Amino acid sequence: MEDEINLMDLWRVVWKYRWLTVLLTMIAVVGTGIVSLHLPKQYKATASVLPQIEMSKVQMSVPEAIAGGLLQTQNSMADIVVALLKSERMRQDIVKKFNLQNFYKAELYEEALKKLSKATDIKVSKEGVVSVSVVCTDAKLAADIANFYVENLENLNEQLKITLAKPMVTLLDKARVPERKYKPTVKLNIVIAGVVSVFFCIFLSFFIDYCRNIRQQEKEPTISSGTAK
Repeated sequence: MEDEINLMDLWRVVWKYRWLTVLLTMIAVVGTGIVSLHLPKQYKATASVLPQIEMSKVQMSVPEAIAGGLLQTQNSMADIVVALLKSERMRQDIVKKFNLQNFYKAELYEEALKKLSKATDIKVSKEGVVSVSVVCTDAKLAADIANFYVENLENLNEQLKITLAKPMVTLLDKARVPERKYKPTVKLNIVIAGVVSVFFCIFLSFFIDYCRNIRQQEKEPTISSGTAK
C-alpha cells in the first residue's frame, strides 16, 4: 500500500546522508573525549557500618534533640544512624573539621553544606548495613570524610544525650584511599555521545530530505505552468 512505510526508501535516505552522519558523529565522539579527559578526576571512598539490630531503651534528656521526630523508640537503629548521618549537625562538623568552605571555594557557609550533601551518598542494604560514600577530587580527603562520618556518630550520640546499652554501630569496612578515579568515565561518555549523535543524525537526515522534497514539489507547478505557455 502507498501509505505503508517503505524500508528501502528509509534506507536510501540514511545512505544518502551517510557522510553527514559520519562527520557529525566523529565530531561528537572526539569532542566528548577531549572534554572528558580535561574534566577533574573524582574519587569515591566508602565506609560501612552495622547498626545494632535491636534498640535498647532510649532515654532523651533533651526533648528538643528529637528534632521533629529524629528519634523514636519504635524506629530501628538503622533509621536512627541514617538520620544522624544526614543531619545538618553532622555536615556542620565535617565542614568545620576539613575546612570545606575553602576547599569547595564556597562564598557562603550554606553553599559548602549543600556541596557536601551532594557529594555524599548514604544507603542501607537489605541486610541492614549502612554505607557512607563520599565523592571528591582529592582521594585522601574523600576517605577521611567518609571515615569521619562514622567516627562522629558517637559524638553526636553524646551531644544528643542518647543513652544506649551498646555502641550504635560496629565498623565493618573503613574507607580506604581510592587508587582509581570514580569519574569521569571517558569510554562510557564516548559511547553515549556516539549513540546519541547517530540517532540525531538519522533524524536530521530525514528532516533535510523532507524539506528538500517540499521545495521540489513547490517548484514543479511553476515549471509545469511555464511549459504550458
